[in-house]
Amino acid sequence: MDERQALIAIKNANPASDLGSWTGTDYRSWERVSCTDGRVTSLKLWSKGLTSLPPEIGNLTELEYLFLTNNELWDLPDEIGKILSLRALHMGRNKLMSVPASIGKLYNLTRLSLDRNKLSGDVSSWAEPLRKANNIKELRLRGNRCLTAGSNTYLKAWLDRLGRDWQDGC
Repeated sequence: MDERQALIAIKNANPASDLGSWTGTDYRSWERVSCTDGRVTSLKLWSKGLTSLPPEIGNLTELEYLFLTNNELWDLPDEIGKILSLRALHMGRNKLMSVPASIGKLYNLTRLSLDRNKLSGDVSSWAEPLRKANNIKELRLRGNRCLTAGSNTYLKAWLDRLGRDWQDGC
């Protein structure tokens, strides 16, 4: 699947979204899509009315920056973990109820924003691998329901260091 097809899958999964300008064959000129050497490296899709992110997002293998803040997303596909080049993932102000464990494979992430969602429970499955990769400089989790690090004291200390308000919903 080429990158244009992956972008079309995003548009088709969100028929009521504000992606109407995504037409024509040259996706490199589409609004809020940035490319380097013909490869999609940044998607700035904040406040676009997105309700679904299709599995085809995983085919954007050179994507470095994904901005999905202030949409209506309830979940993320496991395929998000295939985007190993991802450096920043902004998912704040959505309706996420969970985060797939595959996000822990994104070892190049330096910024992850999951604030103001509906997340709750133990974050160990995806946060512990990110802690061990030691690249995260900014992690936003505040404004969710009650988040925990389970019995993992090292993970809790790491989360506290990145932002003491990560448990503000407890």
